[in-house]
Amino acid sequence: PGYKGNIVGGSYLDVQTNADNFCLEPAHDLTGAVVCPTWAGGTGKPVNTTTTHLDGDWITSLNIALGSDGMSILVDLAPLNGTAPTAVRYAWNIVNCCDMNDPDMYVTKPCGPASCPIMSSSNLPANPFLAKIVDGKCECVSPQVC
Repeated sequence: PGYKGNIVGGSYLDVQTNADNFCLEPAHDLTGAVVCPTWAGGTGKPVNTTTTHLDGDWITSLNIALGSDGMSILVDLAPLNGTAPTAVRYAWNIVNCCDMNDPDMYVTKPCGPASCPIMSSSNLPANPFLAKIVDGKCECVSPQVC
């Protein structure tokens, strides 16, 4: 794997620091209450939307760097000010890694998969993922596998 360096749009790596806000897809139950379904990583029970912001409060585009082993990514957690991350996501909701502010995009240069910040040894972009962090370890929501 490799890290392509800083690109326009950032690293596409985000963290969340409040486990109560984790939800792949907030929904409404039959009474109209906001819930995070169990299939989306929640309890399926109504939440207080005054104090809980489902799928909110993400700290976005943290700086990342290639690890010394050449196979890992290091994340700068300084913006968290000592707060432990409770979830991590990479390239979530990113359609492509192209710099859409570049006026020459698609005119004089293509936007290929190698535009993404994290690439495999096969020169393919890393898959988007989202996972909870529980006791310092990733816990994926099915069908993802950590």
